[in-house]
Parts: sequence; structure tokens; C-alpha cells
Amino acid sequence: LAPETALINSWWRRVPPHRDTPLNALLLALLSLRGLPAHERQAWRALFEHYVFDGGEHTAAHIPPHARGVLGEMDAAQARRQGVGRGLVRAAAEPLPGYRTMNPLHPTPVRRVVIAGGGTAGWMVAAGLAKCLGRQIEIRLVESEEIGTIGVGEATIPTQHFLHDILDLDEAEFIRETQATFKLGIRFENWRDVGQHYIHSFGRTGKPHWTAGFHHFWLEGRKRGLAGEYGDYCFELRAAEERRFEALRDGAINYAYHLDATLYGRYLRRYAEGLGVMRIEGKIAQVHTDAASGALTALTLERGERVEGELFIDCTGMRALLLGETLGVGLEDWSHWLPCDSAIAVQTTSVEEPVPYTRSIAHPFGWQWRIPLQHRVGNGLVFSSRHVDDDTARATLLANVQGEVLRQ
Repeated sequence: LAPETALINSWWRRVPPHRDTPLNALLLALLSLRGLPAHERQAWRALFEHYVFDGGEHTAAHIPPHARGVLGEMDAAQARRQGVGRGLVRAAAEPLPGYRTMNPLHPTPVRRVVIAGGGTAGWMVAAGLAKCLGRQIEIRLVESEEIGTIGVGEATIPTQHFLHDILDLDEAEFIRETQATFKLGIRFENWRDVGQHYIHSFGRTGKPHWTAGFHHFWLEGRKRGLAGEYGDYCFELRAAEERRFEALRDGAINYAYHLDATLYGRYLRRYAEGLGVMRIEGKIAQVHTDAASGALTALTLERGERVEGELFIDCTGMRALLLGETLGVGLEDWSHWLPCDSAIAVQTTSVEEPVPYTRSIAHPFGWQWRIPLQHRVGNGLVFSSRHVDDDTARATLLANVQGEVLRQ
């Protein structure tokens, strides 16, 4: 007989229904960890060794038993509460039997989700839920054309890619439909002193080593006269300073986007409706709650239509119709640390090629943003109403914009 080599998995064994098999854990690790950069795999190796292979009572000894979660003893009920268990690898392909609310007084399975409010916030939620759970739940979004959007929130951070990856969006189409531009960081101007600036880039500086962070080697290099400026070792920073950008195929560059918030909301609306999300036009006249538990049960629109559901998501902005006005969840006052409590926004024509960063310009009573898009520039001033009145703030903003004012 010809020699043959075979790999035999001899670890077949029964596991409790609420646990997954070691083989599935291995498959999930191969899918999620194997493709990471070497230094990130090294970090995950340390976590696995600490919590899994060398794990024991000592790993959670500092945490009270009732608060240990996945670090404590797990039975079927605890696994369900923690959202872990069998089927992690198959979860995306298999419909789940039903989702239950987190309110123990209202344990009805969630089959109908109602989103109050549209705009970018509402349609981001709708698109994400429809993509991930659309086969199991009914999603309805209530908004009114009579209530305009603020038109701010047009500068993102790199985590925006996570949502787009989940939605499986085509980047070229997204850029075209939202008039977006690329963003490598934020340029802070006049913050430390007038005339001074620095760019907070989205990239990593230098190459880390398992023995120490890059900055330790850089400091030693400076002592020996070998190293240049710290920022010279950050690709994104150097590209931003040169006003250049290129999307590299291997994901070697870390970036975000500037986008037209109104166009982005419309783009996500088309996407979500294509996955079955139902849009309901109308203003919310009344919010209904359960007399016993206080849980939200329905919305009544001005024209009398009643929209019922088991899970309600508040995307009504600063009004906080569901959370604030109905459930009485108040805002935490952080004005002692963050005194800026007002904002004014204007749009202007473009007078130069878009730069690959957001500009954040300090003023005596606040700060100004400047966001370059393909078809216009978004501008605004965030300020403290205790230090300046609205008219002075508006005049300051208009005196510090470029191009013709399109919209105020």
C-alpha cells in the first residue's frame, strides 16, 4: 500500500446545550484572529493564556461572584443572559428562535422594533438591524418630512468602517452617493496658542515590538542622534501634512470619511428599505406605556395611526421623546467640564481641493469646525452661551469661513 497521511480528530464528545465545542472555538479563532497583524495576535495570545489556558479562580478573584459574568461559573440561564453559547460560528446563518427584552417585568419576545426618528441616527440603526436580524424581526421607522435634520455630524472616525463592513457597502458607491471625502485625522489650530497647530492622525506611529512600545526605541534613537521627529514614523500623519491620500488594498492605511449627513441618511434609507424596513411618515402625538411595568408599548401618530412594538429605539435627537419626555431619563450635567452648550452651522462653497482632515479651530469662547466635501464645505461653531451671545457667535463664524454661504 502507498503511504498515506491522515489527520484524525479524536476529541469528539458531548457538551451541554448552552456550550459550544472546542472545535467550533478553534474555527472561530481561525476566522477572527489568524489574519490579524503579528503584534495583535501576540496580544490575543496573552489574553487566551491568562483567561483560558492558565485560567482559574485567581483570574476573577477580585470580582464579586455575582458580577463575574463569563469569568464565573456558567449554566444555561447565565449563558443566555450573557449572550454566549453554542452556535457562535453558525449564528449568522441560522435564524434565532426570538429575542427577549432585557426588562424582566416585560419578557415578551421581540418581534417588532419601532425606531422613533430618522436622519443618520435612525437609518443607521435601521440598516444595521435589518442586515443582521431582518429575517427574524419586523422593523418600522417613524419620521416626518416636516421635521428637518440638523445637518451636522459630517466628520466620522475610523470605526465607521465597522458599520460599513457589517452592511457590506460598496465604498465607491458610498463615496459617490454621499459626496464623501477621505479623512486621515483632525488638525487642531490655535488650541495651545494662536498660530500653533497639530494633527491628531488616525494612524499608528512606528512598529511595535513585543519587548516594548515604539516610543521607547524612538527616545533612545533621539538620544543617539539616529531618529527623526516622532511624527515622521506615522504614515497617516505624513500623508495628511502633504494633503495626500490613497486607499491601499491591504488596509495598511487607517482613515475615516467626511460625508453629507442628509445624503447619507437618504442612502441608508434606500439600503434599509431594500432589506424590508418599513418607513412610516408622520409626527408622534402620544407615547403609550404599560401600566404595570412602565415599558413602552406603542406610538400614536397625529393622524391617529397606532404603531405597536416590543422594542423601541429613540432617535429623536435632543428632544429625547421616548427616553426623556416619556421614561424620565434625565441628562447628566457635564457643563462643569464641558461648558460649550450651543452650536451654529453653515454651509459654504468650496474654494480649494478638499484636504484629508477635519479642521478644528479654537476661539476664545468655543471652537469651529471645517469639513470639506466634494460639493461644498460644512462649517460650524460650538460655543458656551455663558461667554458669548448667539449673534456674536454667528458673526464670528461668518467672519471665519471661506467661500459663499449656501445655507444657514
